[in-house]
Amino acid sequence: MTRVLLITYYWPPSGGGGVQRWLKMTRFLREYGIEAVVCVPENPDYPVLDESLMAEVPDGVEVIRVPVFEPFRAVRTLLGKRNKKELSVGFIEGEKPGKLTRLLGYIRGNYIIPDARRFWVKPLVKNLSRYLQKHPADVLITTGPPHSVHLAGAALKQKTGILWVADFRDFWKDMDHIEHFQMGERALKKHAALELKVLREADRVVAVTPTMAQRYSTLAGRKVDVITNGFDERDFENPVHPKDDEIVIGHFGTLGADRFTPALWDELAVLVDEHPTLRRKLRIALYGPTDASTLRYIRQSSLSAHLDDRPYVSHAEAVESMRTSRLLLLVLNENNSEMGRLPGKIFEYLASGVPVLGLGSVESDAGRLLRETGCGQMCDRKNREGIRAYLRTILLGESSHQMNREVIGEYTRRALAERYASLLKELAAVS
Repeated sequence: MTRVLLITYYWPPSGGGGVQRWLKMTRFLREYGIEAVVCVPENPDYPVLDESLMAEVPDGVEVIRVPVFEPFRAVRTLLGKRNKKELSVGFIEGEKPGKLTRLLGYIRGNYIIPDARRFWVKPLVKNLSRYLQKHPADVLITTGPPHSVHLAGAALKQKTGILWVADFRDFWKDMDHIEHFQMGERALKKHAALELKVLREADRVVAVTPTMAQRYSTLAGRKVDVITNGFDERDFENPVHPKDDEIVIGHFGTLGADRFTPALWDELAVLVDEHPTLRRKLRIALYGPTDASTLRYIRQSSLSAHLDDRPYVSHAEAVESMRTSRLLLLVLNENNSEMGRLPGKIFEYLASGVPVLGLGSVESDAGRLLRETGCGQMCDRKNREGIRAYLRTILLGESSHQMNREVIGEYTRRALAERYASLLKELAAVS
């Protein structure tokens, strides 16, 4: 049995997309002779919680908990802000941020580099160096974001000589929200230098999208493996029964300010006004944090009565709701990471069997995936004619899509774990 040590910030009871990849991977790696010891924060400041995911933790998995100092939790405590939404350096709400939020964003962007979990690096190195002396592992895996964990990986490799895999679930200096942090030239150069350090020093680098892998390969002059996210077939085993009196359009996950798409809502409103059946049955399910500009736009239109906005639902509820929808929405961020974005939800969309309307670059990784699997169509955000045609096709039942089950099967969590296990065994054999 190959033994790996995994450092991940996100672990149950954390909710959201960041927890899924390695929660699922640790389970399925066992089937291929890989046992993961998981290192997580002892006292994390998770944005959202999903207690139901505790049942997904593999039986008997060893979990090491290392304390972490969370600076923004400390600031909230000092200012008496109990609700995380009251004091956030995120950019979901879509309203003009206040002076305090802008100040915190500036501090975060220019002085807390690479991210707010940088204060976890030293405790990780100290605790895990001792652990590895008593309990050797064949390979170390760090998965980011937060990308601070990769700095812990670099330090542990230097200190102990352990073989190290840097697993990138998202871009680093090109991450979609990083542009909001008012970074100066010094901070940007620091991010670039740290990113390159990790890419060059890791024994293997894994990226979750082809474009990300290509960019990193070019940047570091080395091979970068692609192992995408995927879906767990077990989440889709139980039968579901869509309601006859509903036609649901669903979006699951964050719908931020850089995913505001007026053309979609305009064309949907026209279609609803033209067809009494849609006026009676339509429900727009936006399940996840949604930017105020999108909510305001919908509420000021004829679609207002059809809106079902829920800031967070459990993963199990999200999957069930996906499967009972008529159409699923995938909106890419309008920024320099768009081409290499494959949101984790896209794979569960594929497994659901429900058609997907994507909005973004047709030539993006997500656009290619929808074409290869036959699961939907990617339209440019401003292509009103294309958006209108696909809405009509799916919502009014004028034609059906033909999915490629063989290609979809390549993205099961089990199949992806088999590929990861091969990489880890190949690396472990070097030692």
